[in-house]
Amino acid sequence: MNQKIRNFIPLAVAISGLTLVILGATQQLLRLGANDPQLQMSRDYATNMASHAFTNASLFQGPEKTNIATALAPFMIFYDSKGKIIVSTGELNGKNPVIPPGVLDYAKQHNGETLTWQPEPGVRIATVITPYSSSNSAGFVLAGRNMREVESRIKNLEEKIM
Repeated sequence: MNQKIRNFIPLAVAISGLTLVILGATQQLLRLGANDPQLQMSRDYATNMASHAFTNASLFQGPEKTNIATALAPFMIFYDSKGKIIVSTGELNGKNPVIPPGVLDYAKQHNGETLTWQPEPGVRIATVITPYSSSNSAGFVLAGRNMREVESRIKNLEEKIM
């Protein structure tokens, strides 16, 4: 093997490794940033619910529900302490979307949870769940937003780098 090629191999490996690290870090920053609006919404509404600033989650119900499969707008779901939906501003196929079993219990045990939720194939939601409790009520506030745009940015980044 030519000496020049042998000297180039470690440099090529290092450059490839650095490129993968940068790609991974950028992908994570984009994905984590997808939670920012939901973090604010979920935590603020949970604080308001716990402090009795709002005693009826139906105050948050708008005239139309957000179709979480297609819309990029955030949506909220309010649950009681048993996990029953009180009100939802989002819908999937004309119904309230259903969070997987155990997620609310996990959020309660860990004082909240952020996750990527896939309620059906092709629909991925950046989701934040915040539990709340007060002397006369308890429950959960879920804030979510479709990840389609973030995932498109990640795909474009990967295509440009690879």
